Amino acid sequence: MLMLMIEEKRKQMIELGKKHGLSSAKTITCSQELDRLIEKYQITNQQQYTMEKEVSFN
Repeated sequence: MLMLMIEEKRKQMIELGKKHGLSSAKTITCSQELDRLIEKYQITNQQQYTMEKEVSFN
């Protein structure tokens, strides 16, 4: 689910960049939203990895 959201936000950012330019406020805002989604994905994956690692040691 999160990966789909990331992919959709990435596509949206590319389209905004094409239409309004890479330095437009709309493109930058979308890029920041994409950054937050990617960060959330990375945190989730790290937490899952840590939990799996702890379980495998027990």
